[in-house]
Amino acid sequence: TPRCTMIIPQDIQVVPLWQILLVFATFYVANRFFKSYRRNARATPLASPPRPSWLFGVLRLIGNNPDASALYEPWVQEFGSVFKIPAALGSTRVILTDPKAIAHFYSVETWTYVQTKLHRAVIENLVSD
Repeated sequence: TPRCTMIIPQDIQVVPLWQILLVFATFYVANRFFKSYRRNARATPLASPPRPSWLFGVLRLIGNNPDASALYEPWVQEFGSVFKIPAALGSTRVILTDPKAIAHFYSVETWTYVQTKLHRAVIENLVSD
């Protein structure tokens, strides 16, 4: 009769948790970098104001200003009706100021930008003539 023997390894090396976390963090950062690079390579280049901070972008500047809309007016004059602003953590936000472009955007993006009745009323008041 054949005997079944079990081989138990004697020298098992345990990988420290920090090394495992470092590998996952490296893959995560590399993945985010390549996704951002690929998205920026395919996107239409838009003008943008300078980035005062990588961490906050211009959001701190806008938040600390009592009349934030006054900041957008020179940007519209300089960059046109469609431009991007630097946002937090190196990201950007696209700004649309042309009513026809806004209407087209919301008519095309029907799945992503489903609004409540209140939001629609506020947007309609902002965009209407």
